[in-house]
Amino acid sequence: SSNPPNNQSQSSNQSSSPTTITEERPEISVNAGVNRTVVVGADALFSGKALGAGGKPLDHVRFLWNFGDGETKEGQNVLHRFRFPGEYIVTLDIAYGKWSNAARLTAVAIKSPLVISRIKEGTAGLVELANEGAAELDLFGWYLQSGNVSFLIPKNTAIAGGKKIIFPNEVTGLAGPDVSLLYPNGVLAAGFEAPPDKIIEVKTSVPAPVIVPVKESSGESQVKPAKENLKEETAAVYEATPESGGLMIWLLALGGLIVLSIGALIFTKKQPDPSRLVGGQAANEYEIIE
Repeated sequence: SSNPPNNQSQSSNQSSSPTTITEERPEISVNAGVNRTVVVGADALFSGKALGAGGKPLDHVRFLWNFGDGETKEGQNVLHRFRFPGEYIVTLDIAYGKWSNAARLTAVAIKSPLVISRIKEGTAGLVELANEGAAELDLFGWYLQSGNVSFLIPKNTAIAGGKKIIFPNEVTGLAGPDVSLLYPNGVLAAGFEAPPDKIIEVKTSVPAPVIVPVKESSGESQVKPAKENLKEETAAVYEATPESGGLMIWLLALGGLIVLSIGALIFTKKQPDPSRLVGGQAANEYEIIE
């Protein structure tokens, strides 16, 4: 007997392992801006960028800001106001799909060093701002106001430290003398103070004392004050000198007094004693008989 042929086919099982595709991390760079100085109480603009390969901006990116003072905001361009002076680290986080990156900058908040240093009224006038600080400041969003007219300072307007800038009234529309500088939130930052009136000094001259020369008996001249000279002249009126005849008058008056005194004594002795008179005759005119 012959064996039947084997018609069974043999199948070979082919096994394949799963392929793992690794997603390459995209190139992402974040720009939060440069270190800057801001003014306390003023809204400062913070702008971020998220760039891909070749420096192209990325779409559908989430921006999250942390200002270092407890406040956070979301958005590519945001405004923030620091309420107290200090140095703050500002951080910008971005999310692009499942990828993220971050950047940061330093913001120094200072009190406003801006003043209105000069104004000139009229349509041909001007308003001059001065930065009395050392750092450059961004004036975007600040206002100049005069009466009911306000002028919004445009974006990218900066003033260097220790410098001044001039806004023509023809551009701002301001014309009055009551100009004010306002923070972006409308709070007064500075007002113009007119310089104080000049004090006119009036000089008064005091006459110098009069000096009168007085001649001395020795022939020498001596300068004496007018007041002392007046005393001497007054005394001279009452002073009697031999040359003026005053001595003779004085001797005659003395002699007269002596003569009057002697006469009075003689007259007194010649008068009878009333106690010795009897019947109108003196007692010595009668003989006494014992």
